[in-house]
Amino acid sequence: MQDTPIGRKREWNELMAAMRDRRSAVIILAGQPGSGRTYMFSRLAEHGTRSGYRVIGWPEPLILEPTTNLNDIDRLLNALLTEGSADLQGTVSASAAGEEQTDLVAVGVKGFMKQGVRWLQQKREEEDRVLTTLFSSGDLIIGVDGYAPNPIIHWWITTRLIPRTREADNSIILIFIDRPESIARLRPFVDVYCELGRFNIEEIERHFEHIGAELRPPLTKEEVRGYAQAAAEDSSLISALGTVFKWGRKGGDRG
Repeated sequence: MQDTPIGRKREWNELMAAMRDRRSAVIILAGQPGSGRTYMFSRLAEHGTRSGYRVIGWPEPLILEPTTNLNDIDRLLNALLTEGSADLQGTVSASAAGEEQTDLVAVGVKGFMKQGVRWLQQKREEEDRVLTTLFSSGDLIIGVDGYAPNPIIHWWITTRLIPRTREADNSIILIFIDRPESIARLRPFVDVYCELGRFNIEEIERHFEHIGAELRPPLTKEEVRGYAQAAAEDSSLISALGTVFKWGRKGGDRG
């Protein structure tokens, strides 16, 4: 299997550079719907698995929601790392009864910080369980495909989880995947920000030209260009058209 996603060579190389030395890293993979951000993470997960990483968040997605709390995260990690599977959506979405939600606008920054510290003192045992699990599980890739935690969990991730993972002896790569506007508040804390814009149409053209040359008759330059332009607008067409063309090579004259 070709590692580099078609039309994304520059972005792929940027992400590979962040993973190459097996140090802990925090990555944002941003893009609008249809940009292929989830597919890009799936390819990163496949590459990581072959390279000896354990992957959380693929193939089943891991989503942080406003109701997610530390106990949910602890249960999820243990289910995945010790049992190998879990009902992710049910686990991540479970809300702790009576869990206090903090309104940053209402309490102000100083009040929010005080509440965060007080919350952390109460949750220290849960935090210790989460960090112990992470630090004792070998090299990890954790992909969060949907970032909408409540302010307290966001505060914990940025002030506790990210700094601690950078100090870990094992490699922990945190990858946050969402729309640019949904994930902007994480940007100051990451090592790599990769935003998926328009596909590189020249790469797609070369791909279609290569597989189209074996059709009978071969694709014309105008056909290649037209298919590539359509696929650049809808990334699902890259795989769909590739499958059709490969089927056509086996089926003989395309008429």
